Order: sequence, then C-alpha cells, then structure tokens
Amino acid sequence: MIACASASGKVSLCHKNGTVIASLDASAKKKAVHCVHMSSNSRRLATGLAEGSLLVWDLKKKNISTTFSLGMLSTVSS
Repeated sequence: MIACASASGKVSLCHKNGTVIASLDASAKKKAVHCVHMSSNSRRLATGLAEGSLLVWDLKKKNISTTFSLGMLSTVSS
C-alpha cells in the first residue's frame, strides 16, 4: 500500500498498481499534509500537517484515532 498526500489536506491510499483503495481527508484543518508514515502492519498512518499537528489514522475505520497538537512552533515534516 502507498500513501500520497496533498497540499489540500487529502491523503490517498493506493495499491502498488495505482488503484485508489481509500481517501482520507484532513482538510478540516485547512493545512497541507507535509509527510506521511505508515506502520509496519499497515493498520495506522501518521500525517504531519503544516500547522503543527500530527494525526494518527486508523486505516481499518478510516478515521483519526489520535491527534497531537505540536503548536505553531513549526510544521511537521519528515
């Protein structure tokens, strides 16, 4: 599985062949997704946002399971 993020706050999960499996939407934060990291078991996805938040997604439920607010000190990037 491959995760692709965009400046609009949307994340697409795709098969290696490019077929979209699911879309996740962090655009309510109105900030770009700067980085993504998938857990080794492909159950969770962490996304770092431009406004300093880190969102942890439950990929089975396709929702945010945990939010870490790192403040406006800097963007979250990898």
